[in-house]
Amino acid sequence: MHMPHTSGTTIEPPQQPIRAMAAIVFALMMGVASFAAISWFIPQKPPTVSDPSILLLVLVGLGTLALIAFFMLPLLAVHQAKRCWANRSSDDDVARALVGILSINTIMRAAFVEGTGLFGAMIQMISGGSIALIAPITAVILLATLLPARSRFERLARLAQEP
Repeated sequence: MHMPHTSGTTIEPPQQPIRAMAAIVFALMMGVASFAAISWFIPQKPPTVSDPSILLLVLVGLGTLALIAFFMLPLLAVHQAKRCWANRSSDDDVARALVGILSINTIMRAAFVEGTGLFGAMIQMISGGSIALIAPITAVILLATLLPARSRFERLARLAQEP
């Protein structure tokens, strides 16, 4: 049954998936940070790769794609949320659907930046080139922006209701 559009309806998210999403993102963030720290603090032997320029070029390309995905995927989530809102049968159903959309979107965004961050830390580990640590630092910062899961849910619910 399709419910009429009521602008400004407050949707309450199921708490368990919201907490789980925040815990997953926090774990990814700590993984990147700890791997980057380990790669920085382990004693440097002669670099395994004498010229890391090719790896750094791949990192720049991968990082660019990750940033594009990180900032474009929310637009897809809003589009899906609007469609979900238009076809909702109850507020509980739409809340569960929005949590699903937000969860998948969050994991995809986190995976893109986590992979890039880990690749940068790996480059630093095998080449000794500290410039590659920009990638894990950026990844940790971007992952931290994904942590306020409840406010991101509320924003998605609000955007879903806009025409």
